[in-house]
Amino acid sequence: EHHVFNGFALLKMERMDDAQREFEQALRLDPKCSGAYRGMGWIEGRKGDFSAAFASMNHAKEIAEKNREKALVEVGFMGLYTMQEGPEWLPRVEQSFRTACSLVEDLPEAYFHLGMAYKQARLYEDAEKAFQRVLWIHGSLVSESKAELAAIQRILRAVPKSTSSPK
Repeated sequence: EHHVFNGFALLKMERMDDAQREFEQALRLDPKCSGAYRGMGWIEGRKGDFSAAFASMNHAKEIAEKNREKALVEVGFMGLYTMQEGPEWLPRVEQSFRTACSLVEDLPEAYFHLGMAYKQARLYEDAEKAFQRVLWIHGSLVSESKAELAAIQRILRAVPKSTSSPK
């Protein structure tokens, strides 16, 4: 768990090689660590290797045992769909979000990544609601959500109402 935590912290800092080393160490200690496969999937996705990324995420899904692990794997898929922007990416993000929420109610990671997807899709009002939900839950990702919310609110103030949320 320590290596997985460090890996995701390093991933946030864009230190891919260091993050990968942490996830690999976690897998050496526990080959059935779904969090490490989830992290490896995001690294592969950020490198543009989506076949490897989805393979890692699917493996994480296969070995996840607890509902929280399973829900976080769905969050991992949300991140990959958003990175890839493949066909029907946003409905896939929303489906993984619903699955995550069916496993763990009020999972801040799920709402945060839903907000990031909506922001990328320029659905700013929906993004705002998702980030506000993270703040309401008041678990992890609060500072990140505050920053994203402030950015979204600046965008919403600058965009005419009729074009703020294209469908």
